[in-house]
Amino acid sequence: MAMRFDSSVDLRLLTSFLTLADELHFSRAAERLHIAQPALSQQIARLERQLGFQLFDRPPRPIALTAAVPHLIVVHPSMKAASLKELIAQLKAEPGKTFPSAGSGSMPHMAGEIFKSLAAVQLVHVPYKGSGQSMQDLLGGRHVVAFDTMPASSPHVRSGKLRALAVSSSARVPGMPDVPTAEEAGLPGFQVTTWYGLFAPAQTPPAIVNRLHAETVKAMRDLRDKLETVGSDGTVSQSPSEFAALVQADTARYAKLIKKLGLQID
Repeated sequence: MAMRFDSSVDLRLLTSFLTLADELHFSRAAERLHIAQPALSQQIARLERQLGFQLFDRPPRPIALTAAVPHLIVVHPSMKAASLKELIAQLKAEPGKTFPSAGSGSMPHMAGEIFKSLAAVQLVHVPYKGSGQSMQDLLGGRHVVAFDTMPASSPHVRSGKLRALAVSSSARVPGMPDVPTAEEAGLPGFQVTTWYGLFAPAQTPPAIVNRLHAETVKAMRDLRDKLETVGSDGTVSQSPSEFAALVQADTARYAKLIKKLGLQID
């Protein structure tokens, strides 16, 4: 899908999006422009501070949901726990252990905080500059548990370097059918998804939004199989209005969590 940018403002916006995409470690295989939610507003705020100018005078307009990725609860082999219930019991008996994330306010961080709240355990969060760094220290034994996405965690589970105890989706994922959902494993309510979507400036006319949505659906068909191999739902079935409702609901959900926990972006 070719997109033409007619002004320096549009070029600036595209450059900013690409910078944000690189910072959030989006899949290069997709070769499409995506923005992550529901951590979008915090990531944009941090990026605006770094760039020194405002990206949006109004919230961007949702176009299409392009993929949704569940998270895995994984543990280092040094942990004796062979199930989620055993992990929770061990963490309660040994409070103060650490978990890494891709950064403060990232979805792996949010997932860890939700886990802590639901399981009533004490874990110390250690932020990194991306999942690559956090996973390396988890593999090295500096941390005992993590809550990152399937694309970040599943290769290490398949290699035997990490053990998966649960997946954060509402149903088991085809790529790892032996891994139970958190609810099946004894932690109801732990449902966390990192989703990716395409947005446009707020003033974009509805006709263009609908056209972009239709073209995105066509483009993503070629990527669906690749996305699903890493545990991502590669379907694009939501209309722009349905996607907007998801953005609103998830933004409210995580804003409430962030306020409750007093989380800050580093």
